[in-house]
Amino acid sequence: MSVFISLKTVSTSFSGLIQGALFAALVATHSVFLFARGATDEQRLGEKLLIGILEDVPGVYAGESHRAKIRVLFVRSQNDDTSGSHSSAVSKAKSAENSGARSGWQAFPADCYDQECAAQYPKKVSWFVGLDGRQIGTVVGQTPESFRYYAGVGLQDIVSGTPPVVGDRTSEFGSFAAEKLRRPLVVASRPNFKDPGGWTRIGATAEIRTQALRAFRSKMGRLCKEGPSEKIPYVAYQYSTNDINVRSHRSSSGAVILTVALDRGVHCNGGGAGDGSVDSQTFGFNAAGVSRFLGSGLLLVDAGDYDGDGKSELLFTISRYNRGGYVLFSDTFAKLAQFEFSYH
Repeated sequence: MSVFISLKTVSTSFSGLIQGALFAALVATHSVFLFARGATDEQRLGEKLLIGILEDVPGVYAGESHRAKIRVLFVRSQNDDTSGSHSSAVSKAKSAENSGARSGWQAFPADCYDQECAAQYPKKVSWFVGLDGRQIGTVVGQTPESFRYYAGVGLQDIVSGTPPVVGDRTSEFGSFAAEKLRRPLVVASRPNFKDPGGWTRIGATAEIRTQALRAFRSKMGRLCKEGPSEKIPYVAYQYSTNDINVRSHRSSSGAVILTVALDRGVHCNGGGAGDGSVDSQTFGFNAAGVSRFLGSGLLLVDAGDYDGDGKSELLFTISRYNRGGYVLFSDTFAKLAQFEFSYH
């Protein structure tokens, strides 16, 4: 059972003993969470569910190698009560969209990086690591005194346990920071990884590719590709199913998620972020085939019943020009919470 405990009212003579006992329980049970930023700013939070992500973080400076780290993302009251007292991470959330207030899931602050920002995160967390509906490891993450840079917001150092590794570094989960990265893995404060929705990766059949192209065209409209010269920088792009890459998943109920990327596609007026290239577009289709646009630059990481309510949540990574982060959806494609940061 995950527990947040305030030591504010404990006398100085006993605080060291109690903190030591709590830390021992944390390591032994992998389920105790302690906000230890000092007695003056601790709050009694009650039981919370936490979701994070195990990331392959590239080095920032020359000669720095990749390191596995945990990024703390979302918090939710186990009793689904969003009206009581909350951490400063929740109280400082800027919008219902980012905090997920209506769903119970709320994002930690993602637009800061200093000591005040880091103090809003749990000091030390025992995490369960999951993939495809099952637990595959455990680690303990510790929040530093401050985050080193904007894109480091929420990153914890792994201080105990061996982080599992799935596959080699590839471009599939590459980001603005690195062209190739290892697959990110969902971590949670409770081992709630079972996927009642039954989401699985499927091949892009001809029928799926046609469905994907139709949805992509309805969202993006007219697009261009690079022209033959500086005088003619762009030409109209009559793209077809042969020009798109489709990443597809299906649930046991027949719902589908399609992420569609267009080879060589650019915005005709040179607009869009960065170099004007077109981000991938992600769509959700319910069992009746009704579509819903989920966002640009999104890629499904995993699905699981992280809050234990019998329904799956879907965690997507964000990868756009100078933007990174994660979005949590229900498996009916309602947005629950969003954690988004900039790289500089």
